[in-house]
Formats: sequence, C-alpha cells, structure tokens
Amino acid sequence: MALRPSPDGAIDPRVDRQVQQVGALLAGHLPDIASAIYADLTNRVTHLKGDPVIEELLLASTLGNLENVAHLIQGHTQPEDIQPPAPAVEYARRLAQREVPLGALLRAYRLGQRQFIDWANDQLTRLEDDADLAYAASRELTTFGFEYIDRVSEALVEVYQVERDLWLANRNTVRLEVVEKLVAGQPVDVGAAEAALGHRLRQHHLGVIVWRAQPDTRMAGDLDQVVDAIARSTSGTGRPLVIPQDTGTAWAWIPLGRQTSTPSPSAVAAAVEACGPGVRAALGVTSAGEGGFRTSILDARRAHEVAMVAGGHARAVTSYDDPEVRTAWLLTQDLESTRRLVASSLRGLAEDSEGAERLRATLHAFLRAAESYVVTAERLHLHKNTVRYRVAKALESRGVPLTEDRLELELALVAAHHLGPRVLQAPGD
Repeated sequence: MALRPSPDGAIDPRVDRQVQQVGALLAGHLPDIASAIYADLTNRVTHLKGDPVIEELLLASTLGNLENVAHLIQGHTQPEDIQPPAPAVEYARRLAQREVPLGALLRAYRLGQRQFIDWANDQLTRLEDDADLAYAASRELTTFGFEYIDRVSEALVEVYQVERDLWLANRNTVRLEVVEKLVAGQPVDVGAAEAALGHRLRQHHLGVIVWRAQPDTRMAGDLDQVVDAIARSTSGTGRPLVIPQDTGTAWAWIPLGRQTSTPSPSAVAAAVEACGPGVRAALGVTSAGEGGFRTSILDARRAHEVAMVAGGHARAVTSYDDPEVRTAWLLTQDLESTRRLVASSLRGLAEDSEGAERLRATLHAFLRAAESYVVTAERLHLHKNTVRYRVAKALESRGVPLTEDRLELELALVAAHHLGPRVLQAPGD
C-alpha cells in the first residue's frame, strides 16, 4: 500500500515494496528496536530516568508507538486514524504529575523519530542496491515519520496540559489543607505532610508574605518570582513553598537548612525592589521544625499587619525580627489608643508633615544611639551640628524635657515611624 502518493497520484511499486519490507522488519523486531530507542532516550534525556515506574512506562510507550508505526506502514491503519497508544497517554499523564517539563516529552519523541529513521535507512541500505530507489523509499518513510509524530505529539500535549492543570489543582488543595493544619497547630504526620508539600519540615524555615501594594492585573504566579528572588538573597537551601492567598498575595516558606539567623532585611529589600514598584514583603523570624514552620509564618503575618496599617508609608520589607516592628504590632492592636499616645507624647511632633517627620526621625535615631550626637550623625550621614540642631528643634516642638515620660516618648516614636499617617495628626488639626 502506498503511504503517500507522488505528485501524479501514483507511487513506484518498487518504492512501495521497499517501504512494506521495512514495515515487516519493524513488526518482527519490535521488542529489540523499542529497547534500543528506550536506552538512547534514558541516556540522553535526564528527566526520563531514575524512576522505575516512569522508565517502565517509557519502554511501554516506545513499544506501543513502534507497533502503531508498523501497522500504518503495512496498511493495517490509515494515517487519519492515528491515535497515541494507551501507554503513551498514561506516560504523558505521569510526567505531568511528576512535574517533568513538557519539553522533555516532546524531545523524547523527536529523538525517537530520529532513531527510527536511522534504523529504517540502515534496513534500506541492506535491502536495496539501487541508491535512487533506496533514497525514494527513505523519503517516504521520513515524511511518514514526521506526520506520525506531528499527530501523536499534538494529542499528547493536550493530554499533558489537561492532566497538569488537574494535578496542580488537586495538589494545591491538598497542600492548602496541610498548611492550614500546620499553621493552626493541629497534629500532622510529618512524613506525610512533607510528601504533600514537597517541603522538608525538619529544618529551619523563614516565613514570608509577599503582596502588591497597588491593584495589579498580573496573576499570583508572578509573586513566585518575588519569592524566588528573596530565597536567593537569603541563601535558601532549596525551592521555596509558595501558597497563593489570592492574585495579589502569597504566603511562602524559604528552606534555610541549618541556618539559624534571620536574613538581613536590607539584602531582602534590594531583591524585592528589583522585582518592580509596589511589591512588598513581610518576614517572620527564622524558626526550626514543624513548630517553626508555624511560628515563622505567624510572625510574618504580624509584620504584614504592621505594613498594612502603614499603607503607602510601608517599606519594601517589614521584618518581625526587628524589635521595633514587634512593638509596632502590639501598638496596632488598639489604634485609637495609639493615636492618643502619639498625640499626647509627641505633641507638636505628631503632625503628618515632612518637617515633623524629619525631626522625629532624628530624635528617634538619637535615642537609639544612647543620646550620642556623633553616633547619630554617622548613622544618618549628617554633620554633628545638624543633628544637634534637629534634636533641639524636636524637643522645642514637643515642649517638655527629654527625660519626661521617656517610655511613652519612645513608644510614640516607634508608632510614628512604623505606622505612619494612621497614628499621626493632619496639619492644622
């Protein structure tokens, strides 16, 4: 049977005969040819080896495809009736479930096609002395091979994508259930939880919340890139676990292995700022084990609350490892009382203006530097006399000595610094 007619609608019977002979040889040596192609694929495509189940399905898929090819060459099936063999369909589904890239599957088919064509050409060389006849038969088989791979790979791409979507939806549901139990402090089987999350619980974790400060049309998947950037800045030891909350917010856990310290907020801030304007992150405190998985994200939630109260005043990164952020979170629990504290303690410094903010920042730094003008100047990159002038102006605006109500003063400065306009007074009030 002619697989493809020549331009005039006919095919040289001698070419057809050679093609049929190759089909018969293929049918008679299916296991050997499939094994050879399988060995080549597992050697050249690293994603396809190492898992006995996947490897067994690959061999069955290869055998099934070659059997289909033999039937088509011999005329037992028409080209328009081509369907992927059942093992190939199952193989595509399993690859989707194992997160093997689709490119690896398609590359396997391209390499398998080349292996088949090379084998067929070897048979034609052995069967036919007439080079022109062998070349014509080779063209028929090559064209046929491209058509077969085109039809089958297109069908398998759809199978892969559908299965991938279903698998991710199911996996995300399972992950969310496990995360909710862990965060709620409910008992879980650690081994089963690690398998479901794809994340090792028996290590140190850094809980992170990332979000967009402004509405954005991009999907939550973009936040994965922000988490990856943070993980790189913290020298994370593996792939972060990311759980989207909505299209603009995601929770994440960065695996830190044995690293016990919380990464530098400045390094994380540089990574976050590089992801674009309006991206924000809240960091928990690095903690270990199953309990640390819970407490670190709860700490990140508190830091996130501080940033949300601050609104547009929030910095790129708010870290709960900062004692002032922990204090600010306590002050968010009763904002009305905090506003009264700020107004009564700061007095003239409680105004929401650039001038008042500059004086507050200098006084705040001065108190943190144990009232050293030199240290404050170094930290703020100012001249010592400028610091002295601003501190004096701040005390003048406050209207009472620095020693009076010192604790309330420091709390009010922390609130103003981290919570911003929500606890300050509008100019003129």
